[in-house]
Amino acid sequence: MNLAALRGVGGVFCAVVAAGVLALPHYSTDLWPALVLLFIGLGILGMPIVEQVVGLAGGAAAASRQTSPSPHLLEEAMRGLPQAVIVLNDEKVVLWNAAAERLFGWSAQETAGRPLPFALGGEAVPPDVAEAAARPRTKAGAPIDSAVVSSLLRDSQGRVTGRMLVFAGPAGPARPEDRDPFQAALLELPTSIGVAASSATNISMVQEIRNRLQIQSHVASVSRALSRLAPSAEVMKTIGEAALSLGKADRAAVYLRQPDGAVSCPWSRGLSESYVAQVMRYAQAIAGGRIMDWTKPDLLEISGRGIDGSAPALYNDVTALPHGAAVPKLTQVEGYRALANWPLVREGEILGLVCCYYNAGRTWTEIEQESFRAFCQAAADAIDNGRRYDEQAQRAADLEVFFDLSKRLRVARNPEAIYPILVGQAMNLTRAEKGMLFLLEPKGAAMACVYMAGLPPEARGEAFPTSGSAFGKVAETGTPYRTDNLGGEPLPVWLNVYRSIGPAAIVPVRSESEIIGTLALGRERGPAARPFADAEIRLLEGIADIGGTAVRRAKLFQNLENSYLQMVLSLARTMDARDHYTSGHSERIAVWAEEVARALGCDEAAVQEIRWGALLHDIGKIGVPDEILRKPSDLTEEEWAVMRQHPIIGEEILASTDRMRGVARIVRHHQEKWNGTGYPDKLRGEEIPLGARILAVVDSYSAITDDRPYKKARSHESAIAELRRCAGTQFDPEVVDAFRRVVHRARAQPGRAQ
Repeated sequence: MNLAALRGVGGVFCAVVAAGVLALPHYSTDLWPALVLLFIGLGILGMPIVEQVVGLAGGAAAASRQTSPSPHLLEEAMRGLPQAVIVLNDEKVVLWNAAAERLFGWSAQETAGRPLPFALGGEAVPPDVAEAAARPRTKAGAPIDSAVVSSLLRDSQGRVTGRMLVFAGPAGPARPEDRDPFQAALLELPTSIGVAASSATNISMVQEIRNRLQIQSHVASVSRALSRLAPSAEVMKTIGEAALSLGKADRAAVYLRQPDGAVSCPWSRGLSESYVAQVMRYAQAIAGGRIMDWTKPDLLEISGRGIDGSAPALYNDVTALPHGAAVPKLTQVEGYRALANWPLVREGEILGLVCCYYNAGRTWTEIEQESFRAFCQAAADAIDNGRRYDEQAQRAADLEVFFDLSKRLRVARNPEAIYPILVGQAMNLTRAEKGMLFLLEPKGAAMACVYMAGLPPEARGEAFPTSGSAFGKVAETGTPYRTDNLGGEPLPVWLNVYRSIGPAAIVPVRSESEIIGTLALGRERGPAARPFADAEIRLLEGIADIGGTAVRRAKLFQNLENSYLQMVLSLARTMDARDHYTSGHSERIAVWAEEVARALGCDEAAVQEIRWGALLHDIGKIGVPDEILRKPSDLTEEEWAVMRQHPIIGEEILASTDRMRGVARIVRHHQEKWNGTGYPDKLRGEEIPLGARILAVVDSYSAITDDRPYKKARSHESAIAELRRCAGTQFDPEVVDAFRRVVHRARAQPGRAQ
């Protein structure tokens, strides 16, 4: 390469560094690594290129001191660039960097001194500065989709010394406004070269450029870290730590302004909690217009003044503030001397403030201010992205909550089972200590608390008027209600039990478009009580909507089941009435069965199933003809076969209702025997459901002591003797003993001989 070419290449390095540093705050972070590596190249080339640049500016006298850098040094300088770079002289390759080797497959040795081994877009690259959609091919013949930027290299007299091709990524749009910043910077190289050549007159400029690049490389590193999608908490930590490092601060804090004007400090280091709290109070007062700008300058330098303006507020020395702006005692206690308030602005909206604190007086150079502004822009974008990340994460979490709630509500068998699920889920998600579910009475004039948690039992009492309370107002208007102190508000006397509630949130419970009640959550009163946030209100509304639909569905289903059960019960009574001998039989044995179940320690749900089993145990006899059912003599084998079907028929009638499936199992097996000789399944011992074993004993007792067409009733003593004789074969001995105790206790009471 001749001297002119080398001179041109040296100019390229200086021009790229100078133009890039000046433009960096406006360019994307993709350009910074390239510029840093270019400066590394400048350092490798060393003083010869510095002298060359000085020579270009200083004329013939300085030119005599120029020394030419070797191609080897130039190759080393270009080696680390991430873009493929090719330098041509007389249209022959004089430089082919490592990225070009990786992209095209030819080595630098294979291309040195030769024309380009490929064509660009089917024709030569235009001879002057241009951008083209290149379609070169690799050594293996594979096409490459890339945008190429061609820049002419000139010396200080404007003579062309060569040209540089940079392959800057996928082929992009040719419109200037759509270009990648890196491509745009390269297209401006010819002008930048001239600027650098005419201004780089001494080593101090190179040192300034080096300083700029060090700062900008730091900004670039921070910006890359901030460009990653992350939760807001992680973003705040990254911003705060970067502010400490980039601003060379002793202490730092990040303050954010919420859409409602509230100010928060999600991250700080080196500052006391009392100081941070004071800053937020003053900042919020300024934002709300309660402290006018500059009316109390002794407060402003600690209050985050920049949170309401786009320009930074820099205090070189707070002790040197104008007369009348005395240093606040809080500042003296905190012990800092200098302060920088840097606004975080995105699309004209001020998101917050980064504050850097210094123990000694401090001034900020132009490049430091430019760099910190660029950092603040990246930080503002990261804050916005962090909020979007949080919103997406919250939506995903809400969907998971709603899915889990829906799954749990689907298995609830009645409204009473839904209430605790609904309230409990809402309390857990919002960390509330108190929860209440109110449902409107049929005409809507009154409402009642159907479930509560965290409150005394009297909170769940009689219905109260809908009007005159926050609960009723929400039911009437459908608008959520939030307060920081429910117990401190005027409450009707019938709601005095809720005086212990501080922060509260009340949302309507809807079923389709109709409001059927309200869901309310509360926290204990006290100075540390946390109010309910907007996100919690939205979550409660979603829970209430799901719950309202579930309650309505369960009530409709319950009504249908009740109607069906009433029909079945009517059929069972009809069955009893078919034979005047057994009239009232089912009601009598239901009383005995229920008492025996309690004596054996069954829970309330099991007791009710056993009671229903006793009431409906003979429902299957609806499928048995009267001539068999009322036959006064012994049944034939064929007739017994028909009679033995009645437990199965009874089960089929009841099993179609979810609530009665346990009852249906009792009905199916009430004719089984302890020794396995019963029907229809010949179960033995504890294979037989307990309810069926109880039913077998009380049904047999009733059969012995009742008059029948084919026999006369026997005495109580005779019946008990028969049960004891068959215990261990036909009956469960434990059930027989329990029944015997229950009957003995009942007969000892007046009016309970039967």
